[in-house]
Amino acid sequence: MRTRVTRSFSFEAAHHLPFHPGKCHRYRLDVTVEGPVGDDGMVIDFDALEAAVGAELESASLNLVGLRLWETPDSSVELGSE
Repeated sequence: MRTRVTRSFSFEAAHHLPFHPGKCHRYRLDVTVEGPVGDDGMVIDFDALEAAVGAELESASLNLVGLRLWETPDSSVELGSE
């Protein structure tokens, strides 16, 4: 059975968009990977997922199925597959 695992990361950053007054936001990034449940009962350990994100996710051998970036608690953008 394939299962999805999501880990959230928070950081503060200011954005600079032309013609838009920038201000600092506390962003949240949700990273979702998918894979089969292993013999240990997990797809991936949350600590291992955090380490993979820190080591440039696109070079990690994970099956990335979604990224969601939250700018505010009710505003986000999502990149992912169905």
